[in-house]
Amino acid sequence: MAGDSTSSRGGGPPIEFVTRRAVAEPTCGGYRSLFKGQGSDFSELRAYEPGDDVRHIDWNVTARSGEPWVRVYEEERELTVFLLVDVSGSMAYGSHQGLKSDSSARLAATLVRSAQRAGDRVGLITFADRVLSVDPPRKGRAHATRLLERLALPVDAGPGTDLRGALHRLLELRRRSAMVFVLSDFAAAPYDDLLRAAAARYDLVPVVLRDRAEWALPSDGLVRLRDAETGALVTIDSSDPAVRRAWQSAAVAEHARRAHLFRALHLSPLELEAADDAVRALSNLMLRRAAGRRP
Repeated sequence: MAGDSTSSRGGGPPIEFVTRRAVAEPTCGGYRSLFKGQGSDFSELRAYEPGDDVRHIDWNVTARSGEPWVRVYEEERELTVFLLVDVSGSMAYGSHQGLKSDSSARLAATLVRSAQRAGDRVGLITFADRVLSVDPPRKGRAHATRLLERLALPVDAGPGTDLRGALHRLLELRRRSAMVFVLSDFAAAPYDDLLRAAAARYDLVPVVLRDRAEWALPSDGLVRLRDAETGALVTIDSSDPAVRRAWQSAAVAEHARRAHLFRALHLSPLELEAADDAVRALSNLMLRRAAGRRP
């Protein structure tokens, strides 16, 4: 449930413009560190070269040949990035410094351009009450530009968030390993089983978009709230401490349930509010993963 808000999709600076500087930053330009040792397919053996990761040395072959050899993985030649982007009504909400959908679109665009500049494949699934678009992974600037245009399109969707449908399409479409970012507020029907299946196959990063008012209801007296997805209206007394406690308890319980699921699947989520610097948060995530640490 959220207060009335209007989406700024298409109303703010173009995604392409906002993304240019972010992609040029060194940490985002070096986004391949995200993939190091993650979901790799073995490709071939080659002689060791200075700077190679010692973790990739094949010690059996090295012992037999007397010279160091390393195992080369598919990730070192071509990476695949897949984005699942929630554009449902609840994402078009923001109570303070922006909408959840704006932060999501900026981060998604940064990932698209980073993959394109690195010569990697990138795919996109957008979803709301249903899967809205499916773009299989491809390379090239023209493809990346199409994805950016897709992210900027206005959304005409019904109530609900079909995260299950998006995960199902991903599992159907992509059989090989990939880095998958799920950008959503995860306010959706139960999706645990399909998230588990995706986490077993891919290197999965949940990006949870949230707003502080979803945790702490301001004390503004009688307020009318509109559900951002269904349009349903309800009037509550936000000055009542019991109402605010119930509101917060529900948010805490949902967060705990989701956090338990992520831990069980060994996933390290990236949690963002609209006021957060999404690109900086992504850079920090990359640095932690490059160092082999969980967020």
